Amino acid sequence: MSDFDREAEREKLREQFEQDKRKREQSERMSELLLKGATMTNKHCDRCGDPVFRWDGQEFCPTCQGGPGGQPEAGQAGQEQAEQARQAGQAQQGEPASQEGVEATPEPEGRGEPQPTEVPEQAEARQPTEPAPEPSPEPTTPARPERTGRADDDVTAARASLARTLSEMAAQAESADDLAATREYLAAAKEAAEALDAADRL
Repeated sequence: MSDFDREAEREKLREQFEQDKRKREQSERMSELLLKGATMTNKHCDRCGDPVFRWDGQEFCPTCQGGPGGQPEAGQAGQEQAEQARQAGQAQQGEPASQEGVEATPEPEGRGEPQPTEVPEQAEARQPTEPAPEPSPEPTTPARPERTGRADDDVTAARASLARTLSEMAAQAESADDLAATREYLAAAKEAAEALDAADRL
């Protein structure tokens, strides 16, 4: 603990002792007034907050005025003067201490000066790379159906077969003696004709 802290602690103890002493003196003074015949009113002093007494028709504060007549007691007046002198001494002691505290605070070196920022070499060497051009798609030729020639041959053969079937069914229908057989040949010829027509539309 520094000397200043020890002095402040002693000052607090001294103030506490003086306050306790004043309270004891006030209690003794009030007891004496009550024994002399003074009465305590419900009022309190505007200056110190202690109760106001009445004696012989006069109201007074025993702490500030001492007794009926308005004169403070010698002990009370001396205490007030000592308290004022002590407070003035504390104010004078506190000013140098506060000034020393301000002067003793060193300012950090280099505060406020801009620090050079290092740029990584990789960041300097990094250059924006252009995207590689995508290869243009090659034109594709539509896939031709396989075996086109063979399919055409099959259609041609089917048409020829249907044509022969149609001719045969028509001839048998003409030469048939039975009506039912004639109808069957005509129905078969009709189916062959429809199939041939469908093959022609392919």
